[in-house]
Amino acid sequence: PVKSSSRQRTPAILAGSTDLASGIFHIEDIHRAIQWARSADQFRIPRSRVGGVWKVIHPSIKVRNHAESDKDFVKILEGRLEGDYCLHLEFDHNVESYGCQPFKILGGPNWAFDSLTPDQVVIPFDAPPYIVDCKPKKVANAKVPKSRHEVLRAAFKAHGVEFVVKTDDIIQQQPLLNTYQFLYGTLSAPKDQLENCAKRVIQSIKQFGGAAEARDLRSLGADDVRRGFAYAHSIGALSSDFECFYGPEFLIHTL
Repeated sequence: PVKSSSRQRTPAILAGSTDLASGIFHIEDIHRAIQWARSADQFRIPRSRVGGVWKVIHPSIKVRNHAESDKDFVKILEGRLEGDYCLHLEFDHNVESYGCQPFKILGGPNWAFDSLTPDQVVIPFDAPPYIVDCKPKKVANAKVPKSRHEVLRAAFKAHGVEFVVKTDDIIQQQPLLNTYQFLYGTLSAPKDQLENCAKRVIQSIKQFGGAAEARDLRSLGADDVRRGFAYAHSIGALSSDFECFYGPEFLIHTL
């Protein structure tokens, strides 16, 4: 059974029920929601929600999708900050997969919040999944949002799930984010091509003693170096100190 929710313009399920079709869960079912988000269609926020019609289309190699979906990489995000944080997740080799706006969680009087649509649910390889809300630091530190985050943190903790707030000063730090934005498009290449480029880049860096600047690898071709480093970094085979923007002096080293 459902009732109308004019504020969100989305179905709001009654207490004691779960609506798998729309991706709406009570907080008591948070673990079920996370498992559902691994493979099910994602819950998408309505265009009438605060934030307007502007969306970020983010192609991904780590977002899980429904097996029957013909759009195997497109997810709709609420805004630019959420999209920027996705770049961190794409290049984090500890992250197996993640979902963007994956479901809606209902709280109620017992938990002091009505509902939450997380910006991301993140599934690491070797750690429990956690919930992320992205906010500008100024907003996150304001009285009302800060109080709401404390309520949400306590509610999710009571159910064994970590709730994390990521702010713009962390998400948009430079030159790290600039490099991720520059390299991200290279991950759209076929996986076998990415793997071959990564192997060649790793072999070349080892010949330099485990560390080399991007210009030292130019014999491999600029595009292949970018593809190789981007993919190898995303799986944890290569890294960088990110003290400078990606360019000839960009230092790449093996882990």
